[in-house]
Amino acid sequence: CSVLAGVYNEVLLKGSDSAKRGVTTNLQNAFMYIQSIVVNFVVLIWEGKASEAISPQNLEAIASLKVLAIITIMSTVGLVTGFFLKHLDSVLKAVASALEVVFTMLLGFLFFGVPVGLTGLISGLLVGAGVALYSR
Repeated sequence: CSVLAGVYNEVLLKGSDSAKRGVTTNLQNAFMYIQSIVVNFVVLIWEGKASEAISPQNLEAIASLKVLAIITIMSTVGLVTGFFLKHLDSVLKAVASALEVVFTMLLGFLFFGVPVGLTGLISGLLVGAGVALYSR
């Protein structure tokens, strides 16, 4: 579903008529997120888990401060990704995505106490080396 939404969003972003039709990046992102929500809810209904997903206990867990912070952060990441797709080339987008992974790992450690393991350190070093190579 996310691949379909990504391709759909890319067509809208790169389409020659998108500026003429008044399709802004925020509107494109909103349609992509709405499509993901609808498709995920259809899958929950198909699997018979929709009532479990919207039970009061689960809704209470979603309303916790940590989950709302994660939702806010990931929504911001989506908006920034849309900006990069609109205004930068694919190489810079890949570099930004790699940096995003490293910052997410570091901020997860600082705010939520998620331990940074050996694989996290190695991936951080690889991203740093890749950014250094690209900036030359």
